[in-house]
Order: sequence, then structure tokens, then C-alpha cells
Amino acid sequence: MHKKILPLLLACSLLTGCAELPLPDSGSDTEDIKKIKISELTPGDDFYGFMNAAELMEMSLRQDQTRTGTFAQISEKTDDRITEIIEEIAAGSGYEKGSNEQLIHDLYHLAADANAGTLKTEEADTAFFDGLIGKINGTGSVEDLFALWGEMAKDFGFDGVPIPVSVETDLYHADKTILSFGAYPRSISLEDINEDDMEAARTRDQFVTLLAQSGVSRSESRKRAVQIVIAETELAAVLDFEQLEDGTPDLTFHPYETKQLRTELKHITPEQILKMNGITFKMPETVSVALPEQLTVMDGLLDDEHLPMWKDYTVCALLQQFSDMLPPKYRGEALKSGKTDSEYAADIVRQYLQVELGEEYAERYCDAQTVRDVTKISRDIIAKYEELIAANDWMSAEGKQALREKLSAMQLFIGADEPREIDPKNAEQIGDSLLSTCCAANRLGREEQLSQFGKPTDKNGFRSMVPQEVNACYVPDINAFNVTAAIMQAPFYDPNAGYDANLGGIGSVIGHEISHGFDENGMRYDANGNYRPDWIPQADRDAFKALTDKVTEYYNGFRALDSHRVNGKKTLSENLADISGVQCVLAIAGTPDRQKTVLEHYAKVWEELLIDTEAKAQIDKDSHSPASVRINAVVACFDPFYEIYGVKETDALYVAPENRLRRW
Repeated sequence: MHKKILPLLLACSLLTGCAELPLPDSGSDTEDIKKIKISELTPGDDFYGFMNAAELMEMSLRQDQTRTGTFAQISEKTDDRITEIIEEIAAGSGYEKGSNEQLIHDLYHLAADANAGTLKTEEADTAFFDGLIGKINGTGSVEDLFALWGEMAKDFGFDGVPIPVSVETDLYHADKTILSFGAYPRSISLEDINEDDMEAARTRDQFVTLLAQSGVSRSESRKRAVQIVIAETELAAVLDFEQLEDGTPDLTFHPYETKQLRTELKHITPEQILKMNGITFKMPETVSVALPEQLTVMDGLLDDEHLPMWKDYTVCALLQQFSDMLPPKYRGEALKSGKTDSEYAADIVRQYLQVELGEEYAERYCDAQTVRDVTKISRDIIAKYEELIAANDWMSAEGKQALREKLSAMQLFIGADEPREIDPKNAEQIGDSLLSTCCAANRLGREEQLSQFGKPTDKNGFRSMVPQEVNACYVPDINAFNVTAAIMQAPFYDPNAGYDANLGGIGSVIGHEISHGFDENGMRYDANGNYRPDWIPQADRDAFKALTDKVTEYYNGFRALDSHRVNGKKTLSENLADISGVQCVLAIAGTPDRQKTVLEHYAKVWEELLIDTEAKAQIDKDSHSPASVRINAVVACFDPFYEIYGVKETDALYVAPENRLRRW
């Protein structure tokens, strides 16, 4: 029996200074919840609660859940569909060589047999790790280790190279590609080490476990794991994580002439960075450095003095990369998957055949009429944006023209890409063992990625997200947005709902994503995707900065869990996109009756129930505001909300007309 958990909407949706309703602990039973009188909620005090409280009170969380709601339910539905596709294909036979079905079928059964222990590949798999770990521990210099990293990268796409190299868009010349010297692979984890003293201990314990799996004694593992954490702490100390959370490409794009790097780096050279990645390209004259400050620290760590630490790190990275398919010697019975053969096999297919699964999902669930309908909504929104931009009173004529040209050039990628042609050679990637097959898949993926170097930038926006991902995004360096097949289902898009309801659902999402092309990040990129902040006149940039300052201050006034304030700066880009998207769809709706439908459907699609620790984590980490704030803060910006629901000055959400924010 599942306990009811109080929806956080009743605490996190109210403006600072307003009286708040009582909040039982997450373990409270239904009797506690009855203290809340849903009937007392009003649109003007809590529009999110007014629209969603009754349904949220009927929701419950499973023991394995920390949140549920519209988005989570659609994601679960989509995941169930993917499972059904995998199992359906796995049960069939006679598939054409190289087809999606053949690859999914064969990998599934290979993984299921591996989990069951019937493949009899333990000896070969053990020899694989014995040999690699022997080579790692046998290296006598960092130069030898560079060469070994390069071999591992070429052979199976080793993902632990400390300075990974990839092919990226040259943001200053968006039609071209550039080699990028990337961030330390564990840079995301470094933020926790930087901000939480206990995270260093937890990270150490993770490395202790991995080293112990490799055969090092527990006591020795603890000593050696500390050295890795010390190095990671140095790498973390130089990074501005608050800025990096912005997530825009230009924050990790810093062009350097290679001759400059040869001068600035003291222990390593650009050529050695290519070597450790197994890349034999001729060194280009210019590369991109993701995090220059981190590269400087890494330069000081990649010497023979730190060789023992790097050898231990490499062993840990190797075992972590293949943690779900280690032989017993390196896994131990206590670390077996714990999944049924079918669960394990399906997870492996999801991990290694995302594109193939995406094509199968799209074939079944991305119908042409839905794509046409959502494309029409997209074009309606683009047309309305053009009007809003033209009519705004804070931009110059030159600035407006630049934005409208960018809007006109924006590409739409709705649903899913056309399926690829079947290549019989693809069948060869399924080998005799699961380990060798996954190594081959990693290798092929790496080779495909590196093959893009020297070619024009791939402008296919469908590559930004697979069709089965419930999401949408704007891609600044190709000036395009992608709405995936998976998000085009009820309630975001419902073919049985009216146009206005879908405006409030998928329309607000599309308006949100288009707005990212014109937010504080997107405004740095011109119509062709080039990073060029001066493409907009300085006076317009100054006026826009004044607007974003107001948005930041406004959202700083909202809170969740009684006392945890929304970080208006961290959430600025997403908040601005929410306001802009809703402003656009309300303008399309036009009349009060239609706008009421838009507002109410907008509130429904972000319905969410989550436990308090998850809500706290969202406030700390997420660039999006909590769901209740995404509704209440946005609707309070627009006059129709006040007119339709009779919102008064004494209501909690009331904002004086002269202070109501607009994007345009």
C-alpha cells in the first residue's frame, strides 16, 4: 500500500510574504492531507494548485519513485513502449542483415545469455581485463600511458582519457568543424566535490571499491583512492560551476592556436593530447579548448610524479565503463546486475542501440498527421513571434530586423528523421561475446564522430535528440529547434483536443524553445549559428540586459519548501522562455474564452508531485524553476489572467500592471 505524499504545490507556489498552508511530512498519511481544503484554493492565490490540487491529492508514489506527474507519466509510457518494441523484435526471427530488427534481436539475446551465464565467455572476458590492467600497471612513464590510452580509445572507445578530443562545431564559423580538447570526463562530478565536503569522501569510497575489484587490498585502495580525489579537487577548484551551469556552447568553446598551446603548456603538448586519444590527424593550426583553466591544472598533473595516481585512475575508469558486463573476477557475486535476463538485455539494447530503437519507435508512434499538425502550430507560433518582435517597444529597427531574419532562418525538426538505409555490414558488430560487441559499438561510434572532422557541420537537428526522448530543444549553432516524437502525445499534443488546448500544451513548449534563440544565450548567435554577440546593436543588448535583470529579481521572490528561494539567475534562461512562450500562444488565442483554455491546459501539462528532497535538489541544481513556479510566475505576467479569473490586488499572485513582465 502506497502512502499519500502531499503535493508540494501548496508550499512552493506562493509568493514570498504570503501566508502558506500547513505542510505535513512526506510520510504523512491521508488524514494529514485532509487538513488542506482544496476548495479554498483560488486562481489568484495559487493558479497551479487551483488547477491541479484535486488530481495531485489522488496521486501516490511507488517506493522506487521520487516524483510523478505529467512529464514522468509520459516518460514511463514511452519507456514501456520501448520495452514492448524490444521484446516484440526479440521474439521474432529472420530479420534482414544490418537492419534495426536484426541488431536489436541479436544484441538482446547476446545480453540475455551473458546475464544468464550461458555464453561461456568468462575466460576470454577475464583475459581482456587481465591484459589491460597488466598493461596499465606496467607502464613506466606518462608517455607510455598516453600511448596506452590512445590504444584503448581506438580499440573500444575508452571514455576515461583525461583530456578527451572530439569534433565540434566551430562556433565562430558555424558551417565548419573544429577539434575540441574537452573537459575532464568526470567534470560533472567535480561540482559536487567542490560544493560538498562529504562528496569527496563518497567519491573516494567509489574509487576504493573499483580498485578493490581490480585486486588491490582494501587498505591500500583507500590510500591510493585519496590521491585521485586530491587531483580531482584541484581540477574542481578552478572551475566556475555557476557559470558552467548556463550550459551554452560558447562557455566551453575557446579557440587557441596550437603554437600558443605549445608555449603555454609546460608538461604536455597538443600532439600528446592527440596521442592519448589515439588520433593520427595532422595537428590543425587551431583547436578549441573547453576549459582552459582546467587544462592548465591538468598540464601540471600529467607528469611522471603523478603516474601512480593516473594508473589507478585508468583502472577505475576502465572498470566503471564496463561495470555492467564485468566477469566474476572483477565483479564479484555481490555486484551482479540483480536484474532478470530480459531486464538486463533490454537495458543493454537501450544503451547501445539508441538510434536503431529511435527509428523503430518513430515508425510505430510518429504518424504523419501529428507531424503536420505540430508543424502547423510551429509555423503559427513563428508567424506570431514575427509580429511580437516587430511590435516591441524596446528594440531599435536594426535590432528587430536582425531578430526577424534569424527567426525566418530558423529550422524546424519535428518528430523524427527519415530512417537510414540498411547496411549489411552493420551486422558484423554483433560478436561472440557481449563485451566484444559493446567494444565494437563504442569503436564505431568514435570513428563516426571523428570522421566529421574537416567536413561541413552536420545541420541535421534530429541528431540533437533521439525520437524516444520526451523533450524538445533549441540548438543555437544550427539555429534550429527539435520537437521529438515522444513529447507529441497527450496532454502535450492530443489530436482529440482542440487547437487552443494544444497551444497551451505543445504550443507553449514550441514557443519556449524558439524563445531560446532570443534569450540571453541565444542572442549571442546570429541567424547562421555563428557566435557573434555584436550582431545585435549595443543599445538593444543593454535594453535586453535591463529586462533580464527584472526577470531575475521577479523569480527571486518565489520559493519552495517554505524557505528555499528560487534562484532567479540560475533559472533565468528557462524562465524567460516560459514567459515568452506563453505570451506568444496567448496572443495567438486572442479572445478571453480561447485564452482561458490555453492557460488552463498550460497549468495541467506541468502537473507534478515530488518528495521534499527531490524538490530541494531541483532548487539547487535545475536550471528550470519548480513546476508550480513555472505556472504561477508566468500567468501572473499577463493581463488576460487577471481579467478571466477576476484576480484582485489582495490575491497572492497579483502583480501591479506596470510591473507585469513581458518578453516582447
